[in-house]
Amino acid sequence: MREQGYKIFHDIVGDQFNIDHVIIGKKGVFTIETKTYSKPVKQNPRVKFDGSTLTVNGFKPNPDPIVQVKAQAYWLTKLLGESTGKPFPVKPVLVFPGWYVESSNMKDVWVLNPKALEAFLSKQTDSLSQENASLIAFHLSRYIRSTL
Repeated sequence: MREQGYKIFHDIVGDQFNIDHVIIGKKGVFTIETKTYSKPVKQNPRVKFDGSTLTVNGFKPNPDPIVQVKAQAYWLTKLLGESTGKPFPVKPVLVFPGWYVESSNMKDVWVLNPKALEAFLSKQTDSLSQENASLIAFHLSRYIRSTL
């Protein structure tokens, strides 16, 4: 993804939470939360998301990762707005490595197997100029350095 011009940040520390990854590029700004649940031995591991309800192998996870990833995106949107003085929307993404993911109605949140992320990004229209992507990356890196 870096070869395609994306800037990628890992483990961004917030107030009593962290964001696993942030991807910034011409397609936008994305928070990535990775969930590595143990898969069942004798069953076909499935994650289902219908736009509001998430189930992992038939069960609703507690706490709800959808709430978590939306809160992370909101926090980053607010941080970038305060830092840059410009409104930049942030898309929340939830990934489940090794799981088969069935998702529909992913308007507000993407729920994916990480192998599908690049394809989803490629289908998005460009929403950021190179200048704004660089501005966001600069301000996020400045925030990260200030928290060390």
